[in-house]
Amino acid sequence: MYNSLWNNLLSSNGNFDASILSKSASAQLSKSKGKKMTAQFMSMISQDKNYCNRGLPLRVVLNSQTNVTRQACLCPPSYYGNYCQYQNQRVSITMKITAPARSRQTLFVLVVLLLDDTSQRLAHSYEQLSYLHVRDKDVQFNFYLLYSARPKDTTKQYFIHIDIYEKTTLHYKGSKFIRLQRPFLPVERVLIRLNIPHLHDIIQTCSNEQHGHGRCLRYLDDPSNTTFYRCDQALVGLIRCVLARQPLIDQYVSVRRTNLVLNAF
Repeated sequence: MYNSLWNNLLSSNGNFDASILSKSASAQLSKSKGKKMTAQFMSMISQDKNYCNRGLPLRVVLNSQTNVTRQACLCPPSYYGNYCQYQNQRVSITMKITAPARSRQTLFVLVVLLLDDTSQRLAHSYEQLSYLHVRDKDVQFNFYLLYSARPKDTTKQYFIHIDIYEKTTLHYKGSKFIRLQRPFLPVERVLIRLNIPHLHDIIQTCSNEQHGHGRCLRYLDDPSNTTFYRCDQALVGLIRCVLARQPLIDQYVSVRRTNLVLNAF
């Protein structure tokens, strides 16, 4: 009886050990296969590093069993095409920001928009920045804004519009206007030095008729005295602010308290 139990125990242990060995071998084989495929992919990427120009070459696995792959390119936003061979038309911006002495502990948010000079004032793209003087006083902000269409419409004029807010209160400080001077260039580089207004600076209004749902304002430090309408929340308009189905500002920025509509005169 004891011999029978012992033999059964030995038999079961043998099967158990064999099962462990089988699973271990399978795991080792799978791990080895994974390393081999990874090495193959790295070798392919190394060989094809110039295949995607300014992009990142990738191998898309179509069938892992037969190791069937397809080559593809991951392009940065400034390039496009199957091989990232085309350059996106864009505005490359370098910005230096300064704040007055009494506002150097205040966190600001800046919304930078690329707009066209048409009646619709289409916002092609935007960038949102945060600025704190004690943290960013030596920082030079570099970014670019893309046009919404390829190629851009050269019959239109374009400009940069910058809104300045205090981050915690969303108190509006003013807006900056920069007209683009070289629309024929595929990449136009713009240098901007932005001075945040002093704490008690008064936002200049224009002499045009004021409406109950918006104000006509002047841009900061603009020698041509360009003006625009700044409508209340959920309102849009060029000459008059009217109710909109969706606040225009929600389409472009996360600043929700006010809505922006431009009207250059």
